[in-house]
Amino acid sequence: MRNLSARKKPGEKTYDDIVKLVTDHQNPKPSSIVQRCKFNSRSRQPNESVSQFVAELRQISELCDYKATLDDMLRDRLVCGIKEDRIQRRLLAEPGLTFKKAMEVATAMEMAAKNAHDLQVQEPKQVHKVTIRNEECYRCGGSHNATDCKWKDAKCYVCDKKDI
Repeated sequence: MRNLSARKKPGEKTYDDIVKLVTDHQNPKPSSIVQRCKFNSRSRQPNESVSQFVAELRQISELCDYKATLDDMLRDRLVCGIKEDRIQRRLLAEPGLTFKKAMEVATAMEMAAKNAHDLQVQEPKQVHKVTIRNEECYRCGGSHNATDCKWKDAKCYVCDKKDI
């Protein structure tokens, strides 16, 4: 505790000052350089939505200490981190692009692409013909049921019996 309190004795500090000293010692603030490196290397993942990507960028940027330039940095990372060429071109073509506008445009384009995909006329699914397997007819040897045989009402010429 003496090493943490530097020149003042621990008894001369308030309780809040001591708590802050111990907290800062136990949980030091991460390096803003490392956090900025993580922020600048972050790109949108293939299955990640624009809103998820922006939320992740905001979370990473909290420890970057960008202060007044935060919106500009978020805008730049959003434009550079989106790997979908169509959205990126549209964002780069937008004059006076702000972070809010970039987020709106990217989200709208993402939703439009998803909705267009959902509206595409899909080819009808294949329907496979159901075949009924018929047994061999005991009357004539044909491949149909005996009840459907054309000879079911025939009489035998030898014994004169019906239903041979």
